[in-house]
Amino acid sequence: MYRRRSRAQLVGFTLGSLALGIASERLLAAEAGPTEHVQVVGQAASIDNALKEQRSADSIKSVVHADGVAQLPDQNVAEAVQRLPGVSVERDQGEGRFVTVRGLAPDLNSVTINGTLVPAPESGRRAVALDVLPAELVQSLSVIKTLTPDMDANSLGGTIDVESLSAFDHKGLFYTGSSEASYDKNTRQASPKFSGAASNRFSLGDGIDNFGVAAALSWQKRDFGSDNVETGGDWDGARLQSFEQRDYDISRERAGGGLNFDYKPDDVSKYYLRTLYSRFKDDEVRTTNAFKFADAQRAGETGDAEGTRKLKARTETQEIQSYVFGGERMMGLWTLSGQAGYSESSEDSPGHIAGATFVGSDDFAGTGFYDRDKPRPIVGSSFYDTSNFTLDKVDWEKQYTKDTEKNVRLDLARDYDFKGYASQFKFGGKVSRRDKSNDLEVWKYEDFDDQGFSDQQLNLSQFQKGNIDYRLGHFG
Repeated sequence: MYRRRSRAQLVGFTLGSLALGIASERLLAAEAGPTEHVQVVGQAASIDNALKEQRSADSIKSVVHADGVAQLPDQNVAEAVQRLPGVSVERDQGEGRFVTVRGLAPDLNSVTINGTLVPAPESGRRAVALDVLPAELVQSLSVIKTLTPDMDANSLGGTIDVESLSAFDHKGLFYTGSSEASYDKNTRQASPKFSGAASNRFSLGDGIDNFGVAAALSWQKRDFGSDNVETGGDWDGARLQSFEQRDYDISRERAGGGLNFDYKPDDVSKYYLRTLYSRFKDDEVRTTNAFKFADAQRAGETGDAEGTRKLKARTETQEIQSYVFGGERMMGLWTLSGQAGYSESSEDSPGHIAGATFVGSDDFAGTGFYDRDKPRPIVGSSFYDTSNFTLDKVDWEKQYTKDTEKNVRLDLARDYDFKGYASQFKFGGKVSRRDKSNDLEVWKYEDFDDQGFSDQQLNLSQFQKGNIDYRLGHFG
């Protein structure tokens, strides 16, 4: 430990000497001139702690601590863990969401918070969306790639364990805070972000600094957008059958907090209570122009095409809660440990437009595309005339999903010496119960003319509020 720190100091001293040498030579060559500075940022301690934890582990795992997370602008836990070996992430609108371990799908991995399993907030997936958890609430992240017998056998790729802040991670009073802002050119919106954490130890009873309290808070609201072109793989050699222009207007709010208590009455026992709550609200409006050619076309060719305009507007709110109470006591060569945990994930999507489709009154002649990399439409002005589109159908949905997990475990371990090697024999038991419910309501509205609606009432011009700011060409 001492030698490693000395090396870090030595490197800083060498770089500083080199900077002075360069500056001196420049002063000899010219008396007046800018001075070049070399800034050395120490990372050895954080990396050293992570490597020590990896070496001492009974399984193959990779670890990153809070210091390493804070050095990069990670939006959430998924982005914080993506730089570990064997790990990649699936993104949504540029933000990391699901974690892939060793190339296996996110649904084949599990996520735990302080050792308690986290259920999935989404109805149709087993994977946990880690963009719900702010990175600032994390003390350390571990990706465990091989399971030991005392772990749940519920993953093939690996287990992502999130550990929250403890007062015993620091000596005495500790506090930190940050404020950030970002700007999105698409929407011309600024997005704020605030976070803070604090911990301290107190003396309880006859002990000295044996009781610790730690708290962390994080809040971010991000307004942004994106424009893209999607073909859906609808290519026939060099010919394209259909493609879509899409415009996204997105607002995401991420908030979370944690409150943890630790009590160490003596040198052989410890007790803890870990709590964490996180809320992620995703508000998205997607507008689409869709083109389907009568005959597949090459770039630059034109012909007849069906034209439709689509709208989707929905708000989803995901929440994750985790509460863990446990303790450990050493009794000579024996160690007794126990834990009770409760975790809950939910997704609430109130009534929203899952899809509204406006179809063109007739095929649009002289329609094609150019630029194979980013197809842009070749289309007449009639496509951008809203009076040429009529409401065909509307899908309206509301959904609520809730997934809870309760568990109690008790372990007993005995240390012994095996031919000069420190060894341990461990056994125990665990009881867990998981319940998941999903309530989905879907309404489909179509055949409006049969319901007495006039063509004028169904015309797109009755619903239009303005033009879309689309950076990949004309949108209408």
